[in-house]
Amino acid sequence: MWCGNVTHRYVLYCDEAYNSQRGLRYHHYYGGLMLEERFIPVLEGCLDGVAKEQAISREVKWQNVDSKHAEAFSGFMNAFFDELAGNYFRVRVLFLDRYLKSSRREGKRTEYFKLYYHFITRAFGWQYAPFTKGEKVYLRLFLDKLPDQGETKETFKQFLSKIPETERFQNVRLVIPPDGISEIDSRKHRIAQAIDVIIGALGFRMNDFHKAKSCGKMRGKRTRAKEKVYKVIQERLRDFGVKNIGINTGLYGNWQRLWTDPIRLWRLKPRDYSIDSRWTKK
Repeated sequence: MWCGNVTHRYVLYCDEAYNSQRGLRYHHYYGGLMLEERFIPVLEGCLDGVAKEQAISREVKWQNVDSKHAEAFSGFMNAFFDELAGNYFRVRVLFLDRYLKSSRREGKRTEYFKLYYHFITRAFGWQYAPFTKGEKVYLRLFLDKLPDQGETKETFKQFLSKIPETERFQNVRLVIPPDGISEIDSRKHRIAQAIDVIIGALGFRMNDFHKAKSCGKMRGKRTRAKEKVYKVIQERLRDFGVKNIGINTGLYGNWQRLWTDPIRLWRLKPRDYSIDSRWTKK
């Protein structure tokens, strides 16, 4: 439950993809959607209504895209981007590129949670939020189910709970309530499903899965169906100024856009890195 007299109440939905497959140039995708709590019924209601209109009986997720559902899923995502144009929620996506080879070597478990933390704390540009010092901001985190990694997972949640104490948030009176970090079942949240489709589609196209052929002859029906849904998303991304999906969305000299833009992509550049020319596109 929210408590006290709160000026703003935000909820951040998060999901991740492509963090365990080997040999991918683009990997470790983290996607998030943030909105004020009062708008959740609006967006959920819209997306659920579209799902019913499109006769979608299964969870809307990238893994479920096939020739039978491509048209319906495309309609679902078009409705999502129509709502995004209403400017009452924001979407951010972070990903890694092996072309920028990190000089540091970290274990997979540590890397996964460290990147997740970076995404949550940095992707939405909180330092540019237009809150006054007198305004209190409550934030609740809805994370798609995390890998069952026991102690590491609990340590991660503890770090998240201490976000308001970090220097990055010194100008924001941010509060994460004791019960403010939850793992959710995406089958029950249409908002989470839309995030899944976006990051799934980006990883699909950026890693050239759209070129995959069955037995070396021709592309399968599912591959073509996924490309169809991706193209719908690509066209809508362009409506919001996202022209090149492989690089950071431009700021054009205005850092406030980290907070205000409806949707942004972020290719995270390691602090210490070298160019790995093996990943240059031919």
